[in-house]
Amino acid sequence: MVVVESDVDFREATREGVVIALFGAPWCTACDGPKRLLQDDPRAIYADVEDCPMSANVYAVRSLPTVMAFSDGDLVAQTVGQVTRGDVERMVRDG
Repeated sequence: MVVVESDVDFREATREGVVIALFGAPWCTACDGPKRLLQDDPRAIYADVEDCPMSANVYAVRSLPTVMAFSDGDLVAQTVGQVTRGDVERMVRDG
């Protein structure tokens, strides 16, 4: 998983291909599960809502953790809360 450190980095990271984005925060203990699940996934990025506030606002992130799937820059699926590997694969496949 790549950590994006700004809104510009977020836009660049989600621009091409399939990307799984996890919005979280250091103080979010509920984010630990999805972080562990996605840590070795080369398609995954992590965006701290405090470092990427414009991206969180654009995509209406209201609760953490929020996991989104992007395809060539387009949001194709989104879920809030705990996710399983199967949930992530369904988001990518069905999105």
